[in-house]
Order: sequence, then C-alpha cells, then structure tokens
Amino acid sequence: MNFLRRIFYPVIFKAGSSNPLKTNAFTIIELILVIVVLGILIGMAVPKIKAMQQNGNIVKANNEVVSIEAALESYYTFNSNSYPVATTPITNLQATYLLNATPSMISNIIYDPFAASNTEYSYMSSSNGQYYVIWSVSLAGYNQPVSISNAGAISY
Repeated sequence: MNFLRRIFYPVIFKAGSSNPLKTNAFTIIELILVIVVLGILIGMAVPKIKAMQQNGNIVKANNEVVSIEAALESYYTFNSNSYPVATTPITNLQATYLLNATPSMISNIIYDPFAASNTEYSYMSSSNGQYYVIWSVSLAGYNQPVSISNAGAISY
C-alpha cells in the first residue's frame, strides 16, 4: 500500500471526503524567497537594458549626423560651394534647407534622440558659409558652440 501511496499520492482521497490525505503546496517562505530572487534578477537586468538603449541612441545619433553631413555636402556642391549660413544655432536646418534641396539626400526630418520630441539636431555655420558644426544634445546635455570663425575655429 505504501508503494501505491508514493505513486498515486496526489489522487488518493479519504473515503467520503474531497480533501487529499496530504497536500503538496509551497510554504509562504518558499514563495517569498522566489519573489526576492526574481526581484534581484530583474534589478540586475533593468540597468543593463537601460545602458543598451543609451548605447543604441549614441550609435543612432552618430549615424544620423553622418547622413546630415552627406546631405550638407550635397547642398554645398549644388549651391555655389556654400553651406547654409546660420551664425547662431538653429534646429530647423533640415526643414529649411535640406528637405527641398536638389538632389534630395534626405526624405524625412531626422530628430535628435536625446532632445525633446521632434527636435532636430543643432546646426551653426561660419558667416562666410564655408564651415559648419552639427551637434546632438547628448546624454549629459551639450556644450553649445558660441561661434565659428571664417577660418573654421569653433569657440565654446
């Protein structure tokens, strides 16, 4: 009979009762322990996922700036060898100059992943239109250029 109890333990009932002879259940301590272990694992995973998102945004920003630079070089070539002149920082370079340029190098406005929603990358050029700088807000804010000389020197 003991052999049968070991094999069929979960399905043996007392005569006339719906309760099993003995229940197999987790204790409250075991459940709390499992919850604590899961909390620790989640606590270790969340910062890593956050760091992966930030690294992804850095790579995305670098690639998007390269695309904007390519569009600016095309603009330079087809517009009297001059970049768009903006002696103070602007955030509407793409909408104002690059979307309607011929040939078209970008078809949609590219937004800075670190700035407020729907904010373009910042742009500023020298007054002679020969030098420019594009920057992202970045993770830690940004150090905005104050001016670009006609020789291409950037001052902060």
